[in-house]
Amino acid sequence: ALFNQELLYRLASSNWFAGGRYGYTSSTIGFELDQLLPGVDDLELKSSNAAISALLNYDSRDNILSPTHGDQFKLEVGFFDESLGGDFDYQDYNIANFLYGRLTDIIFIGFRAEAKSIDGVAPFYALPYIDLRGIPALRYQGKSTAVLELELRFQFTCRWSLNTFAGVGRAANKFGEISDAEDSWAGGAGFRYLIARELGLQAGVDIATGPEDTAIY
Repeated sequence: ALFNQELLYRLASSNWFAGGRYGYTSSTIGFELDQLLPGVDDLELKSSNAAISALLNYDSRDNILSPTHGDQFKLEVGFFDESLGGDFDYQDYNIANFLYGRLTDIIFIGFRAEAKSIDGVAPFYALPYIDLRGIPALRYQGKSTAVLELELRFQFTCRWSLNTFAGVGRAANKFGEISDAEDSWAGGAGFRYLIARELGLQAGVDIATGPEDTAIY
């Protein structure tokens, strides 16, 4: 089960928004132990996770679907507590910044910087992980993560474009240990097609390679 309700309020006529969110998840996760340890019964874990989060956003992007210039800043502090309907007590922190711009008439650039951290004991599936194209979700986890990603898009016609991207992430047990953590690199290339000109909506395919795997998005 999943429930998520978010409310944001624009501050005056600025690009700043403040608000909050309530989120609740209930999940059942199974572990097939008999395949690894014959005679041992499979394990099933049922748990719930619930939080109230405070949000602060800045958004000057020209388009929320496929932006070409502008800035998006996000700050979120989440408070997970049993009194809210979950089984865990901890806090999580997420700060991210996305920058978009034009280098030339046909070259667009996008940059992302993001950091996540938790304080307390969280379920393993809620731990921060390195979130990059080419790296499977939950592959590299820790109580703190940091990610940098850069993308270039080459607009050859009014509808068709090619893009290339690269990123690096780190995961550690403490935020102060991020500087000493091992780098995990990923990158790739793809194409975009403008399927809805009035909305500025693009669709496409990316092929990305990480430390172990190659994936298609």
